[in-house]
Amino acid sequence: MLSNRWKLIISCLLVGLLALPECWLRLWAGRSEAAMLSDDTTTRLDIGASRNQAFVLVHIGDSHVQAGHMSGLLRKELQQRFGSAGRGWISPYKLYGSNQPTDYSVQASPSRWHYKLITQQNRTPQAVGPSGILLRPAAQNFNLSLSLKNTEQFDRVYVHRSYHATPLKPGSNTGYTLLPSQQRSDMVVDTLLLDIPTSSLRLIPNSTVVFGEDTGYSGFVLELTETKKRKIFYHEIGLNGAVMDQYASDVYMQGLASLRPNIVLVSLGTNECTGRNFNEEVYLSSLDRLVTLLQEYCPQAQIVFTTPPPFFRTTRLKAGSKRVRRGRGKKARYRRVPVYRTQVEPNDNTLKAAKAMRSYCQERGIVCIDLHEMMGGNDGALRWTEEGLYGADKVHFTVEGYQRQGRLILKELEPVVEKAMQGKNKSLSEKD
Repeated sequence: MLSNRWKLIISCLLVGLLALPECWLRLWAGRSEAAMLSDDTTTRLDIGASRNQAFVLVHIGDSHVQAGHMSGLLRKELQQRFGSAGRGWISPYKLYGSNQPTDYSVQASPSRWHYKLITQQNRTPQAVGPSGILLRPAAQNFNLSLSLKNTEQFDRVYVHRSYHATPLKPGSNTGYTLLPSQQRSDMVVDTLLLDIPTSSLRLIPNSTVVFGEDTGYSGFVLELTETKKRKIFYHEIGLNGAVMDQYASDVYMQGLASLRPNIVLVSLGTNECTGRNFNEEVYLSSLDRLVTLLQEYCPQAQIVFTTPPPFFRTTRLKAGSKRVRRGRGKKARYRRVPVYRTQVEPNDNTLKAAKAMRSYCQERGIVCIDLHEMMGGNDGALRWTEEGLYGADKVHFTVEGYQRQGRLILKELEPVVEKAMQGKNKSLSEKD
């Protein structure tokens, strides 16, 4: 016989077992409800993000873009017209000793880093972000300082790094949230959401630094978030000495695609024209490969080209000889040495390149802004020289010269951007 105590225990156990199915059902229902709420919240967040997603224009080019004077004017004018999503892309040019635009600064300690560029023969990195640059620190303990000038601020930072590179975090008491990283091929994009807007930020490694040949950082996107209406990003990406073939690679296009551009503005072709033996067939082949890869990796983006501006060729010509003396007195000896003069004349290759690019784009329905013609061609280049708008090498331009170029391009680029933004807004409205 069971005692009354054991009977009570068994009864409680039986009641508990009978209640379990109902508890499990309630638990499952609660989990399902939570899951549904989570899914619904995610959906609403996605819709909200798409409604306020910035329009992205990426401007790639050579030294004319890296200087930031022409592209900087375009960025300011377009963001003033359509709204600014923030400074956008900044490249760490100074970390490998190159020039950078004047409206931002990227500094580091130690100050010089190891680097690879897509413009270097036999040193092209296996993974590279939108900048075409991969920089890795020379020491375990390092920090990076990002700062904007002209009262600009940001509250979100996108760090583009190679897969094995160490993530970064704010090094001061700055409050932040690290959002989930996004992997794009061999590159990763980390997102730092700052608690308050700032004009400067110090970044340090988030963990032990990993060293490797293709481990490093490509650059940063600085965003100033605002949910009231859509804005525009204008990412300026230039590399001194760049040619189309160097951008036209799968490695680079994977990095460019991570910016999800709506328009890709291409300002290349100057460096293809520097030599005397300009080959139009080779030039068009490079142009076609670049367009093909852009269409493959950025199918949502409209492609816009600017033709290379006219510039001058400097030639050293022999202009006779002169008699020079060596030694003194009876030991003096005389000999004749050649005398040279410098001849500066318009480089006709730029006219050939501009015509070839314009014809190619016209056949394929690609927008081509003919900067060469807008500047007046070779005759116009002579006038620009008289006005002091060319630099000393007669290839590059003064700040005023680049800004005048920017205003010429803006006249044709602005309606293209407006139409593309309207098309994107209509597409998002239909999805909503």
